[in-house]
Amino acid sequence: MLEVAPNLELGPRQVILFPNGFKEPQATDTPEEAEKRAKRPDFWGRLNPGDGTPGVGLSVWLRTDRYQNPLLTGSTSYPIPGRTDGLDEQAPDQAPAETVRRSRRRSAEEGVER
Repeated sequence: MLEVAPNLELGPRQVILFPNGFKEPQATDTPEEAEKRAKRPDFWGRLNPGDGTPGVGLSVWLRTDRYQNPLLTGSTSYPIPGRTDGLDEQAPDQAPAETVRRSRRRSAEEGVER
């Protein structure tokens, strides 16, 4: 069993979806904010793969296919080893990752051999 919340557990190969309460536009939203909200997933949830691995986060959109039949599309978020769910904490045994790529432009004198 995978504990999703304090009072909610998922059995092996079970999925649970909840409506996304942050998708609906608010009265105070600007048109840009309302457009961003409209692109958010319709549902969110968790999947218990059933093989002892941690739960997988789900983002699900309700769409229609080319024949106008209902269709669920989505994306998965697999847990990152060494990080707690939803937090950006560095694992103690991991070295910090270099995120900035640094390059140095060569001067005309450095790039030419004589």
